[in-house]
Amino acid sequence: MSRYVVLGLFAEGPSDFGFLLGLLAREAFAVIAREGTQAVIIGEPVVSLDGRSVEDRTRVACALADNVDVFIVHGDSSRTARAAVERLVVADLRHRAQATCGLAGARFVGLLPSREMEAWALADPDALAQACGYVAWPASIELFREPTEAERLADPKQALDTAIGTLVGTRRRGRSISAAAYLDRIGETASLERLRRLDSYARFASDLRAALDHLGLLRRT
Repeated sequence: MSRYVVLGLFAEGPSDFGFLLGLLAREAFAVIAREGTQAVIIGEPVVSLDGRSVEDRTRVACALADNVDVFIVHGDSSRTARAAVERLVVADLRHRAQATCGLAGARFVGLLPSREMEAWALADPDALAQACGYVAWPASIELFREPTEAERLADPKQALDTAIGTLVGTRRRGRSISAAAYLDRIGETASLERLRRLDSYARFASDLRAALDHLGLLRRT
């Protein structure tokens, strides 16, 4: 008999949900496929959870404790502020949920991209191109040599808008474009291998694996 596992996501905004919902299910499935001890079905789509404050998120998590197995908590951060963001966004929620309804802290996973979530969306240029109707990123357009360069950008959101605008040609017609409409497709196809080269994504993937291990779903190493 298969075990059904539900992931829930607290995100900062609608565009974050668009990119992350498909991506998170894929990462969880990859971990289970590689290390799982039993047949597991990852619920799709990942559940979008309401709540911006720690207090609101605690109420939501406690209300859904029997329906959601892993709570993923998104918060953008810089390299230097990561510890502070992790404490305010993730650790405080763990402590409150434990105190309020006995919800294990191991079921909360921090998702903390460097600067902005769009840095993750930029890590796979081919996924960007495919979202715009190309087979792969055009060799004639320079972007990155390595995915890790995306985390060092001062403004990933603007960089992603520019990349998408270049691909679809709207800049030549004098109009700007928002990448938000393409994020769901990028999240569904972005290479997990490329994403794992980013320090912040690699840490998220490791923490997600630990949460799935806490549920007893993975082989002991």
